[in-house]
Amino acid sequence: MKRIPLLLSICSLVAVLGGTNVSAQMTPKPSPQGSTTSTTDNSSLSITPPLNPAQQATIQAINAKYQPQIDAAKQKYLASLQAFEGLIGTNPTDDTIRSKYEQSKDARGELTDLLLDRALEVRGVLTPQQRASLADDIRRLLEKQ
Repeated sequence: MKRIPLLLSICSLVAVLGGTNVSAQMTPKPSPQGSTTSTTDNSSLSITPPLNPAQQATIQAINAKYQPQIDAAKQKYLASLQAFEGLIGTNPTDDTIRSKYEQSKDARGELTDLLLDRALEVRGVLTPQQRASLADDIRRLLEKQ
């Protein structure tokens, strides 16, 4: 079975397939230097029948297309959260709080839109049998959490 390294996209795919609200489980993993980094545990996700080489290449191209945009949107969202957090203890006006909140909400929307767009493109590459297999696998993984 072919392992898929895109848990976030796949979880978005399950949300599209099954109408479920899904989030990725992030677990800290020690790096060789001793610090911790967030990684996505997707060790039990698989697709049957396995992806063929053309599907693999297409999905890699989709990821290459979206990843720079997703990275930029993620940074924008994190920066907006930091700006919102920066209001704590500063006695801001209601308008300032609402403005920072709206900026954060908009940045999150941009990020989730990109994740959904990528998941839909990946979904288009899979056969109905592969979609069903992957959705079942994700449901089992989420039930374990």
